[in-house]
Amino acid sequence: MSILPNINTITMKFIIAKKVVSICCLSLLCMQDVKTQSGRIDSLKQRLQQGQIDISSIHLYAEIATAYFDKGQFNSSLMYHQLGLSKSIALQNKYWEVKYMLSTAGLYTAATKFDSAELYYARIYPMLQSQNNDTLKTTYYQKKGTLYLHQNN
Repeated sequence: MSILPNINTITMKFIIAKKVVSICCLSLLCMQDVKTQSGRIDSLKQRLQQGQIDISSIHLYAEIATAYFDKGQFNSSLMYHQLGLSKSIALQNKYWEVKYMLSTAGLYTAATKFDSAELYYARIYPMLQSQNNDTLKTTYYQKKGTLYLHQNN
């Protein structure tokens, strides 16, 4: 009987220890990302409060909404999409109005609220016909396709 441990046992312990360390590091990175997102949201909100919202700053609502979505906070994300949409309408900016509507429809799709997503797509389609923007049209069809895929799965 040998006093030295079996090489397979040492190898397995090393592999397990390596995986535990990897999981710990990944957990720390995830926590850092949440802190970073919170800091980003605070910074963007501060920029919103600093001045009047105009065409050049309307995108801030989308950035805040995206940061909330990345944190898994659907309702906060939806609220900032709605704020951006209302500002776009007030500024009579059809491009951002369609963008915010597309994003809102995408949020509803991700949350499996398909009826709400369909309502937005129905409102968007006629607006796209008057727009000469292939990027928005492509985004519309991509997101609408995603809705159909989610509905059928």
